[in-house]
Amino acid sequence: MTQIQKSKKSLSLYIREWGRINRGEDNKNQSLDLLTLNAKAWDSLANIKQASYIRFLKRDQIQIKGFVGVISMPDGTQIEVLPKINEDSGQSALEESRATLWKMLKEVNNLKSVESTEAALKIKKQALPEMLITWFLQAVNQVVQQGIRKDYSRIDAQERFLKGQLQLSKQLREPPHKQHIFQIEYDVFSANRPENRLLHSALIAISKCSKNNDNKKRAKHFLLLFDDVPLSNNYQHDFSKWAVSRDMHYYQPLLPWVKLILNQHSPFALVGKNSGISFLLPMETLFEKYVAKCIAKKLPSQFILTEQKPQKPLVSQGESGGGKGVFQMKPDIVICARKTGIPVCILDTKWKCIDQEKTYDTGATDNKRGISQSDMYQLFAYGKKYQLANVILVYPSWPKFRDEFRFKFDDKLTLTISPFDLKAGKLQSELHFLENNYV
Repeated sequence: MTQIQKSKKSLSLYIREWGRINRGEDNKNQSLDLLTLNAKAWDSLANIKQASYIRFLKRDQIQIKGFVGVISMPDGTQIEVLPKINEDSGQSALEESRATLWKMLKEVNNLKSVESTEAALKIKKQALPEMLITWFLQAVNQVVQQGIRKDYSRIDAQERFLKGQLQLSKQLREPPHKQHIFQIEYDVFSANRPENRLLHSALIAISKCSKNNDNKKRAKHFLLLFDDVPLSNNYQHDFSKWAVSRDMHYYQPLLPWVKLILNQHSPFALVGKNSGISFLLPMETLFEKYVAKCIAKKLPSQFILTEQKPQKPLVSQGESGGGKGVFQMKPDIVICARKTGIPVCILDTKWKCIDQEKTYDTGATDNKRGISQSDMYQLFAYGKKYQLANVILVYPSWPKFRDEFRFKFDDKLTLTISPFDLKAGKLQSELHFLENNYV
């Protein structure tokens, strides 16, 4: 199975997490879980420093670890890294993985946009980089329709004519042969704002890496509108100055897009001599945040969801236990009563496909069902330390894990193993026990 763009200059490849990349003669897909790169491209990927997203299986074979996103190579080749959500390997599996990743990214990064059914179908058949670019340009269009925001900015200048306000102290310090040059300052009403500088920079970035003609045309059109706006020369500074005032509310949906495109929003982003959009996200972290966002939306109003807090030490120093707490516990998701802040349930997410019907080679049922013992210890510690009756271990739903099941630690603590439907964004456990916890 191959999917190679017609362009001879650059290719768009894909692979699922934990897939293998071989060193070969050409850049091409062999399957969803295997692709080859030519020597130059393979070496540039293998030699990137701090490459925690890959591991070497052989001297000429590397494996993509639990990360998803986009890797752009120096020659323009883009590798789309997708989540592995099933064991299928056909075209439908590719589209399903792409759609699932897109849904998770939109939810976690608050990437809001207006879409029609026809447009959405067309976009989801594109590779992830083009999907991001298409949606970004739609968001830019919304801003342009409402008006590119302008503001007054103070300009210090040296001119042969008097304009604005004369800076008398500076003028008096000038030597006689420069007295005909006026030291002035004046206000200019322009679009030179941090938000517009960042937008201009993002438009430049996508216009260089997009391979879609429609996207290129739209980007070129918007670049003409931002022609008088200088590029941002300090992303971090301009992001810190991004206004959140009421008159700038229509700019807010663009912020996560711009951060994503300019590699400022990823826990891990590729840097170096790469071409185009590059970002990689740990799938474990993305899954955790996606689950938290989805659950928080459907949580009864009496409760509030927090991530990795409140934190508690596992033990205290000293024989009396009154010393400093050590081994801080940071549960993934904690549901607390809104009025009191008391935790009533802890959920821990694991990006792993477990098999609830797993058997040993002898045919006997594996009662552990693929769950690691360390995860069991972790949830037991959470339950006891936070004095809970219910803790939940969340895994992604897939054909071999669709129904939740339970373990009893003791009479006071129950562990639920619950599948999470990635498409529906829904936890199978309805959290009915919350009805008895209106504290």
